[in-house]
Parts: sequence; C-alpha cells; structure tokens
Amino acid sequence: MRIHAGSTLVTHRSFLRNQRVRVAAPFRWGSEGRNVIIGPDIANWDFSLFKSFSFDEKRKLQFRAEFFNALNHAEFAAPGATIATAQFGRISGTTRDPRDIQLALKFLW
Repeated sequence: MRIHAGSTLVTHRSFLRNQRVRVAAPFRWGSEGRNVIIGPDIANWDFSLFKSFSFDEKRKLQFRAEFFNALNHAEFAAPGATIATAQFGRISGTTRDPRDIQLALKFLW
C-alpha cells in the first residue's frame, strides 16, 4: 500500500524516519520542533444531485442522491506519535468510512 506525502511517494510502513528520532535525555528538552509529525494528505469529495417535480404551485416532490466520499479515496490516520513503541511513525488505520450513497424522496407542501 502506498500513500502520497507532499511531493514524495512513501509506503504506509515508513511514513516517518524512525531512526532519526530519539528520546531526550532525562531532565533535558528535545531538539525537535512542535507539530513535526504530519500525517498524509486528505482527499474527500462529497457530491449530491437534486431533482424537483412540481405537482402544482404548492406541492412538489424532490428526489435526492447524495454521495459521501464519492471518489472512494482512503483517508489514512496520523502516524503513531509515541516514541519507543512499535507503532511510532506507522499508520495503522483509516479515519473515514468508504463511499456512502444516500437516496431520498422529500415531499414539500
């Protein structure tokens, strides 16, 4: 499985270079900046179609088709951020559901 991270393509197992990150010595601040662990990009497209059918001036029927995550792109979770664990720097799941389609009829009066 591969994911796109900025301008480079990396696998989900090596999103972060673990060998460059170490636990700071006791009673010392680390040298890493704030918010340096950034997850993969998000690509989420929702799409909807509406069609109204009028019976007279007051009453109409509306058909709705709504597509959530229409392109069915996986949104990977952020990499593990706890140093000295096996999950550090690894992406182990997704954050959103796959494509979801919802159909509805709405009567307006």
